[in-house]
Amino acid sequence: MNKNFLWGASSSSFQSEGMWKKAGQGPSVIEIEQHGNLQSFQIGVDFYHHYKNDIKLMKEAGLKAFRFSISWSRVFPTGTGKPNAVGVNFYRNLINELAKAKIEPIVTIYHFDYPLALVKKYGGWISRKSIADYLYYCNFLFKEFGNTVKYWVTINEQDHIVKIPQRLGFKHGGFKEHMQDCYQANHYMSIASSLAIKLCHTILPKAKIGPAVSYQPYYPATEKTQDIEAAKTANLLTQKYILDLQCKATYSKKFQNYLKEKSIHLKLKPDDFKCLKEGKPDFIGINYYSSNIVKFLPSESNKGEIEGKPIPKKEYGLYAIQNDPTLPTTKWGWTIDPKGLRIALEQIYQQYHLPILITENGYGDEDKFLGGNITDSSRIKYLKDHINELIKAINENIPVMGYCIWSFTDVISGHNGSDKRYGLIYVDKNMNRIPKQSFNFYKNIIRRLNGDVTHEHQN
Repeated sequence: MNKNFLWGASSSSFQSEGMWKKAGQGPSVIEIEQHGNLQSFQIGVDFYHHYKNDIKLMKEAGLKAFRFSISWSRVFPTGTGKPNAVGVNFYRNLINELAKAKIEPIVTIYHFDYPLALVKKYGGWISRKSIADYLYYCNFLFKEFGNTVKYWVTINEQDHIVKIPQRLGFKHGGFKEHMQDCYQANHYMSIASSLAIKLCHTILPKAKIGPAVSYQPYYPATEKTQDIEAAKTANLLTQKYILDLQCKATYSKKFQNYLKEKSIHLKLKPDDFKCLKEGKPDFIGINYYSSNIVKFLPSESNKGEIEGKPIPKKEYGLYAIQNDPTLPTTKWGWTIDPKGLRIALEQIYQQYHLPILITENGYGDEDKFLGGNITDSSRIKYLKDHINELIKAINENIPVMGYCIWSFTDVISGHNGSDKRYGLIYVDKNMNRIPKQSFNFYKNIIRRLNGDVTHEHQN
């Protein structure tokens, strides 16, 4: 392994910090999207008060990087205007603490928690005005923290913002009711991301910046032509349309035809694609957890109907995304497919020829105390198998910059609350931190692979 490889872990502000709407933080769309889960997010795992201890544990584990998100509404309670000094100081202290521990901060600028004030003001991302406010926020972060932060992520899982309208501030209705606004928001977010990259390159010429997408391979359910085409369509409509726009500054003809069939008419300006071309990412971040198989779904009488929550899984006349019955699953029904990580890396590099940062990969489970220990052998197996596939990809000369486990400590799951745990560190009701067996596993992996061990697999 390259000695500069970023062995790390990830988290997000709204899932970890707590101090919800305290210390000057303004409201965000999380209170719309996560209304039933909000009490858990109000406390999180209290990273706001425990970050120093958590960073000590990161140092003990040998982490080279820690990816976290900055809460836009903690820095700018109304989305723009005057910064909140208390929030800015929290992030400055956090970044300085990481620097002292010689852990690279990887800052996600925007990870779902969009300021509610901007939604109320002009509709948020569905308005072109959102681009300027996002850049105002980015400009502040680059100037405030750029002397310490070398790695930046513009937007986390843009497709999951587009396909879950509550993350755009809509109180009612699903994706199929808001498709026009959702795809318009996607266009503005992509321009904002590209302009932020260009701005970062101007202010911080040595920094690296790119988006993070949720990515998974889609395998055809059979060798039938219909299923092969259905898998390609699912790939296009869930991840490729964003990467094409942000990395190649284009909407594919197939995607344009899809929008036309849906009677979606994007508001475009002549300079939009120029902006996209001038803000090419330095890397692509990918969040990989599982894979799926895809089969053609006949239209019957439901042509064009879209089904599935929180993310659509079916579109009649096009595709149906399913689990591969031959693969094991987690307790929440996500397939476990280590080879899928290598395939994902191969696919992305072949198409976009950019370095890749694995921004999330992890295993959710109901971790329990047994004899004073948390034995998470299933997580260890998951991580071991995925790291083996990562090493194979690197040996195939795919430029992977780093690997960030989701997550270092337990955090509040976006869909399953505190029951679904991903961390290497268990967090109990009193906010005590207890290392799991996987903590020592990852610590040993980093020690063992931190040198030039490019052809070694873990047994």
